[in-house]
Amino acid sequence: MAIRVKSASRDALIKYLDTVTDPVLRELIQLRLQYSGIATTRGTFLSALNGKSRIYPIILPTQASGRWSYLQPALSGFPKKCINPECPKYSHEKSRECWSVADCLLPDKGTFWIEHDLDAVEHRIYALILGWKERLLELSNGVDTHTPVACKLFNLPLPSNIINPHSSKEDIEWRGLVQWQGKDDSRRTIGKNVTYGSQYVYVTLSAVKARKPYRNFNGLKYNPNFVFSIPNIQSHLIVDSEGCSTVPDYIDIAIKFIEDNVDIQKRKAEWMAKIRKDKISRTLYGGPRKFYFSDEHTAKEGFNHIIQGTVASYINESCILLQREFPDSYIIHNKHDSLKWAFMYSELDRELEERQILERVKRITQRDLVYNDNTIKLTATYKVISNLE
Repeated sequence: MAIRVKSASRDALIKYLDTVTDPVLRELIQLRLQYSGIATTRGTFLSALNGKSRIYPIILPTQASGRWSYLQPALSGFPKKCINPECPKYSHEKSRECWSVADCLLPDKGTFWIEHDLDAVEHRIYALILGWKERLLELSNGVDTHTPVACKLFNLPLPSNIINPHSSKEDIEWRGLVQWQGKDDSRRTIGKNVTYGSQYVYVTLSAVKARKPYRNFNGLKYNPNFVFSIPNIQSHLIVDSEGCSTVPDYIDIAIKFIEDNVDIQKRKAEWMAKIRKDKISRTLYGGPRKFYFSDEHTAKEGFNHIIQGTVASYINESCILLQREFPDSYIIHNKHDSLKWAFMYSELDRELEERQILERVKRITQRDLVYNDNTIKLTATYKVISNLE
């Protein structure tokens, strides 16, 4: 069987794959996507390290949001995904057969790195500026918010333990009843993607003119088709009552999500209307971004700037505080919501020193953000990286 596939971008091939039913053609496209990933890893990242024992990236803290860019090499783009396609997607220990391009970067001898990634930071700031008290309380109490969201979207009963419904003893019966697959359950993944993907969707109050098509609900106008702009959203299938995999009704999911939280979306609409009118947006640290036009693009990008610019400023502030606390330490990599920082060993008991410095780093990098009498603590996940050579 002869099959001809035109050259296309990776994103175009992924979209095309969703429409293909022929198994041979699907396999061919998947192989082409795998080759594309390998070629990018080799040509863009590994070639930049070939023959080098040390790299000196150019750092440009010039983006409108305050983010930093890295060039020669493009350090921020170094993939953490394992090169072995048969390895699990989640993080795991590296070996000679199992490593990522990011694992090629190691601390100098006599030093170690502490890397931290902020937990759901954009959503925390989103809830903070909109005064979403219920969600702020859930985040502060460690609730696994994506599971209750999934239960609402798919009409499932709520688990008893909303902090750890995936393995708690009291929810054994619940997991069996709804056939729950843990954190990787496709319904939870869809709920998570819609929660994050809807944050920057344009909404407006009913009194304001908006481009059609839109849905008008309880004083809010929005277009539920936004759900299809969420990356890879249509790749997730759910199991129906007969045990068959099926595509969920994504429009219905979008409608349920927006209209279950219509008051929060109205507050976002007020923010967007003000940004659109004033043509300026500021982060919680005061960092401005100005716009030329008063349109939907300005409203969306301006609202985006408030959140993402605040994240960038928070990380930049962490850099300042770490330098003050540890004058001999230095930055390795600043990547939007994560930071990698180097420390020099001074004690013989290196494991003890790593633990002690880690606790001090946690106190510095996990801080409260306050806005309009609401408070949220930004938390992080930490990793200590040592050079064992």
